Amino acid sequence: MEKYILYTDVDQQIQDEMRNQYPDSDQRVRAMNAELKSLKTKYNLFDTKRTAAISVKTDGTAYLVSGLLTDDDLESVDNIRYTDNDDNAYQYNFTEVDEEKMNDLIANNKAINAYSVYQEDGLEYIRVLTTNQSDTVEAMTMKYLSRAVCLDSSSDFAALLTGVSTEKILLPYKYLDLVALGTQKRLYYPSLGDSGNTQLAIVRNRYTSELKKLGLSSDASMIKRENKKIKIRGW
Repeated sequence: MEKYILYTDVDQQIQDEMRNQYPDSDQRVRAMNAELKSLKTKYNLFDTKRTAAISVKTDGTAYLVSGLLTDDDLESVDNIRYTDNDDNAYQYNFTEVDEEKMNDLIANNKAINAYSVYQEDGLEYIRVLTTNQSDTVEAMTMKYLSRAVCLDSSSDFAALLTGVSTEKILLPYKYLDLVALGTQKRLYYPSLGDSGNTQLAIVRNRYTSELKKLGLSSDASMIKRENKKIKIRGW
């Protein structure tokens, strides 16, 4: 079985269940993208962790994130470490701090192993600080969560489905019904008449049941995104 949900499997299920009421493929893709965006906003479900090699100074110098990543798709940093793992002197655990704390550390020469990510004038920046802070560029490895929700026809991370048959959604297959039902909710309209409204109610009930089955009901644990950042986890 495929690791990820195939776009074609979701689309076929939508057509099978909506029968003669499903709209054209463009509308189905738009509704599917809206549902995936909603799920990504609410729940930590998508397999979007990526690894990037970056070269930065460790004295708190600010770097434009888009200039460090081949794909400008950073949602949040997960962890940073030195690339050279063989040197015991480079075994650091980095902690995420806010920009105010980073400025305080630098101003008071209280270097710790930390990084900050902040936005300014619509652009995103990252700063790295270590106990042996240096203005020499160091090779680092950064793990981060991508804004992507799918893999395109070339198996590259992508933020949107386009309707190509080889696309894959970055979710395990157990979420197939959830995505299909959530998309159907967005495709039913009052203009379909009483029968359409009845079917919409059925789909909504099935969707709610699927959320509960997967532990994603309204009383389940959801992502806290006050600053749209996820706390550091160990490697």
